[in-house]
Amino acid sequence: MSTAIDRWMSAGGGFKFSSGFAAAVGGYPKGARVLNSAGNGYWLSLIDNNSNDPDATGIGWLATWRAVASVYASAQQTLASGGAKVVWNTVEYDDFAMWHSATGVYKAPWPGKYRLSGSVYLPSADAQNLAVQVMLNAALYKQYFQAPQVSSVSLSLPFDVIINAGLADEFQVNLMAPDASVLAGQVGSNQSYVYGQLEYLGT
Repeated sequence: MSTAIDRWMSAGGGFKFSSGFAAAVGGYPKGARVLNSAGNGYWLSLIDNNSNDPDATGIGWLATWRAVASVYASAQQTLASGGAKVVWNTVEYDDFAMWHSATGVYKAPWPGKYRLSGSVYLPSADAQNLAVQVMLNAALYKQYFQAPQVSSVSLSLPFDVIINAGLADEFQVNLMAPDASVLAGQVGSNQSYVYGQLEYLGT
């Protein structure tokens, strides 16, 4: 068994978190590394006697990989008056499956801190108070740029927020257009007009 382990480690292999092993040795020591559940990155233990499952809680662990998902809109969309969800439908990259196309939201695959950023482009928006809203689990988390639009000029409304999320928490972006519906993006729009990017920052 020991020689099999030596051979595996010599080949660059790693090991995922084991609750049984943690219980047997009194927890992982500070500085220990374990593979994440997807097998494409490592967790680093920040404390001694660490028995927390990093893929379930993340407590006492630091992600040593960069998980980023970028999604943009492929076409122009009409955002109804009130609080309308911004629709992104084209994945640029998402190696860790943080974007869920079926529900149109980002979902946290691990607990910890996330940075959600992006921009909504409005061509010739009607005069009204416009705001971008970041939603966490369908509730308002932060609102940006509620300012009077006094002329029908094009606007780019950015958002950038750091959110402390739990496992499987959901993020989405709404546009608040209280008086009249607006168009977002352009025909053949790309990430510079209507896009969102989620980055995992660790615990």
